[in-house]
Amino acid sequence: MRRNILLALLFIGIMAGSAFAHCQIPCGIYDDHMRFAMMREEIKTIEKSMNEINTLSMEKDKNFNQIVRWVMNKDEHADALSNIVTYYFMTQRITPVEMPDMTKMMNMKDTKGMKGMEGAKDAKDTQDTKNAKDMKCMQGMEGMKSTEGAKDMKCMMMDNPEMKAHHDYMNKLKLLHQILIYSMKAKQTTDLQYIDKLNQAVDAFEKAYFAGQEEGHEH
Repeated sequence: MRRNILLALLFIGIMAGSAFAHCQIPCGIYDDHMRFAMMREEIKTIEKSMNEINTLSMEKDKNFNQIVRWVMNKDEHADALSNIVTYYFMTQRITPVEMPDMTKMMNMKDTKGMKGMEGAKDAKDTQDTKNAKDMKCMQGMEGMKSTEGAKDMKCMMMDNPEMKAHHDYMNKLKLLHQILIYSMKAKQTTDLQYIDKLNQAVDAFEKAYFAGQEEGHEH
């Protein structure tokens, strides 16, 4: 009898482990919209837990058993939120994008660079706005160490697919990092400001994640 119980527990443990690792096989089954819905549900549960903890803590005859249960519930859902960020988005859905070769881009002999210079020369004679803009981008590349140069880099970034892809990648990582930090803060406190910050970070990440995609299109 005891042996059967141990075998049953072992089977349950194996199945639980398989369920947790299901999407890390990878299985190729993804539902991004569902994950965002799950993230928001976790945040709502964390908020509910915070409110309950704060209410119970103000009572004269405190029910410490209930307070502890709500604290554990809050921390559990904060961990679940972090798991979606790390095990789903960061490891499976966000593709790393290397930083483009800046030396090549800054080389004035580079084909695109020469076209920008030639375009600026044409702009001087014809007042062509687009060619003048190309020259401004090249000046931004040369002077990127200065404030103005860094500012002018934006036009080159938007015109260069590799630069834009890297910029978008870094922006997604930044937003996911914010979610992880706010999730950690939600475990350390019952300050509801972190609920607002979590919601804002998830909204911003969802916008960045689905940018340029049609509704329902698989990432």
